[in-house]
Amino acid sequence: MSSNQENPPLQHATLDKFVEDFIAVVWERPTDGSQTLTWCPRWWCHDEAVFRLTALWTAWEHMRVHDGPTAMATWLTRYADPIMSVVLDAEAGPFRGCKSDRGHKHLRPHKNAALPCEPAPAGLFDRMNDDADDEGLAQLQHATLDKFVEDFIAVVWERPTDGSQTLTWCPRWWCHDEAVFRLTALWTAWEHMRVHDGPTAMAAWLVEYADPIMSVVLDAEAGPFRGCKSDRGHKHLRPHKNAALPCEPAPAGLFDERT
Repeated sequence: MSSNQENPPLQHATLDKFVEDFIAVVWERPTDGSQTLTWCPRWWCHDEAVFRLTALWTAWEHMRVHDGPTAMATWLTRYADPIMSVVLDAEAGPFRGCKSDRGHKHLRPHKNAALPCEPAPAGLFDRMNDDADDEGLAQLQHATLDKFVEDFIAVVWERPTDGSQTLTWCPRWWCHDEAVFRLTALWTAWEHMRVHDGPTAMAAWLVEYADPIMSVVLDAEAGPFRGCKSDRGHKHLRPHKNAALPCEPAPAGLFDERT
């Protein structure tokens, strides 16, 4: 079989062609004046939108060739609809403040176009790589958790958290055990999936892991940063003594170690 037969030409040669000729046509929503839906004609100015639309493009080009007659339906329900619901969300999506009829809003929610992050204490996350060999470390896109958060998460999930009643972020995210655990989960999943899961990796990571986990991380009422503010900083007072839910010791022998 020739290489051309093995790798048929892309239906949409570039991301902008995919968006202009496909996404913008199929998802033509009544965004002008809507309180719930919006779109930015300069979608390419928004890092999160570019990431999400790239995920849809790469998944589409792979699935339409390799996944048979159910490819369209699977792509829609598994990836496109969940991701596009975020892209077009006027309140919590990447185009908040932009309007399809009035154009791009140049003012970003945060300075440097990213959620604010204070540097983590030196060496705090180095131990996470102690068990990895040199070859494994060389393959990482983000060598440490703090780099993953600062260079990727804080940019892609740049939400309007200042003054929000529903969203919040802590510049000292590394002070919160739950946030560290959740962000580590996203980091390890991303580094594995982008190498091993093929062209659908970005879309699958977003839908299956990133969006559900980040919705908890950024939840101002029930998430790990409750009381913290992206513009006012870290709240040192924790909800409970010893920074944990209170637990009384269980009766002796009730939970003997499993063998």
